[in-house]
Amino acid sequence: MEMSFSQFMHFSVTTFGNEEHDCYKGKCLPASDFAPTDVDTDQWVQTAVAGGAGEICLTAHHEGGFALWPTKNDYNYTVAFSPWGKDILRPFVESCKKYGVRICYYISPSANGYLTQAAKLNATEFVKL
Repeated sequence: MEMSFSQFMHFSVTTFGNEEHDCYKGKCLPASDFAPTDVDTDQWVQTAVAGGAGEICLTAHHEGGFALWPTKNDYNYTVAFSPWGKDILRPFVESCKKYGVRICYYISPSANGYLTQAAKLNATEFVKL
């Protein structure tokens, strides 16, 4: 597939909190801050395609640890514990497939902010997850 560029997209609890990072200096934005009233992933993808993107890289799990899918491995720091309460990744994938856009996920290699700062896990406990 030929494409002109890849669009990087960050959508997380920070979108609704008044902080740049979901967990920073021992303070984590609560999952309850993630409160979109409507998520239209078709609109995201259509806009990217109109701009010439052939791939969208969505931040699925940033350094603070908030996950855009209802995983059980991140304690209560996922969309499942937010007012939205639903998976974001599944409709994102469906929209990308619908419009022929390549899918990319950004998952931070240090995505343990919530587990180490809020849940207070040590390195050994974190690795056992």
